Amino acid sequence: MIPAQLLASLLLALALPSSLALATLFPADDGPVVGLAAGPIDEAAQLAAELLTTPAKRQRPVRLALAQVLLDTGSAQEALDTLAPLPLAEDGEATKLTGLIFAALGDEIEFGGGAVEDADYFYGEALQYLENAAALAQGKDTDAAVEAAYLALYIFADWSKAEVLADDALARAPDDGEALLARGCARVRGFADMERHMTPSLRRDNWDVAVADLKRAVTLLGADRSEPWWQLIWMYEQENLPDEALAAALAHHDATGRADSSTLLRLALSFARAQQLDPALAALRALVERDPDGLLANLRASEDPTADVVALSWAMGPLLAKRRQSEARDLLHVLGQAEPADADFWNNLAFLCRETRQYEDSYAAYEKAVAIDDSSPRLLNDTALILQYHLHRHLDRARALYAQAIAQADAGLDEKPDAAAARELRSARTDARNNLSRLGSKGR
Repeated sequence: MIPAQLLASLLLALALPSSLALATLFPADDGPVVGLAAGPIDEAAQLAAELLTTPAKRQRPVRLALAQVLLDTGSAQEALDTLAPLPLAEDGEATKLTGLIFAALGDEIEFGGGAVEDADYFYGEALQYLENAAALAQGKDTDAAVEAAYLALYIFADWSKAEVLADDALARAPDDGEALLARGCARVRGFADMERHMTPSLRRDNWDVAVADLKRAVTLLGADRSEPWWQLIWMYEQENLPDEALAAALAHHDATGRADSSTLLRLALSFARAQQLDPALAALRALVERDPDGLLANLRASEDPTADVVALSWAMGPLLAKRRQSEARDLLHVLGQAEPADADFWNNLAFLCRETRQYEDSYAAYEKAVAIDDSSPRLLNDTALILQYHLHRHLDRARALYAQAIAQADAGLDEKPDAAAARELRSARTDARNNLSRLGSKGR
């Protein structure tokens, strides 16, 4: 924001044309005004000073430039006041800028906690001015139409009007990437709203045209533009195309050089919970390779980090089926840094560490599992055997764990479980008894 004192001085001077004190306070350069200022405040001051010395009939370009600077620095009302003397009837540029100013005033009210109806009034004015500016536009100028399309789409949820405005822009400039993106976004919203009411054929046609617009927008705007990628990912998900959704997310990451870990994590979780384990694994691998810190930050910030980690751990299925235990272990190690409160997760990690001869890590994971839930005789036995057979230490701790495993199994059998559960309890109890017998009274 331009400081209030400076703005007050500027506007006071502008309201009193006879006052030339401002020109002395902020002397204008002899050369072009716009672009020479050291910063927005200096630029606004120079433009205001020039405005005071410019005849009324030639003030239009200076007023437009000053209003733009005021808008860019968060002084929307002052920008509107600056444009007030200009006739807008046939002035497309001034009409467009007025529309953008009204939109900014609407934002100030909406995000400042003001009344919804007040914000809607300014947004409505903005849309009207931008539509008028689009009608006045010359040649391939599509800026006003595109701005109006986004306002119709995201403020008024009128995807039909947004699509019409984007169509009008594309009629002027068929290769305008911004207009294509606006139409693609409108078509995505229309697809989402109307999907349940479409025949399968119509549904696919609408999906096809939206995706075609978004793909072409990527080509015309450059692959480092995020919005078309995000829309494409969502559309691929609606058609249950996990490989295409993941490819789009990775292409976005690779094109921008910015890790989009939240999108990749959302995809990985969505795939895992739908039991699409191969794409879930691919998304998880990509996260760990590209942005492990971002993965962990997003997991820790989620509403239920434990549930998310457990879901991601299901993606180990394809690796275990191929006996790729080391890779599964390493991925679980990364997920474990989010500290999930799930005994099964730590038990699985402990088992993989044991199978790949990483006994210290195995014991640490087993102890985390036991700390969360010490009711499983099998878990207690397996924790103790790491101490007894592999680490050869803390044997008193091992004895206590075996004894606890036997007691837990006895208690479980007393509750008359089903056949499968009873069989597992007896097996765990037998293993614990045998291991305890072998341990005997050996050293501590």
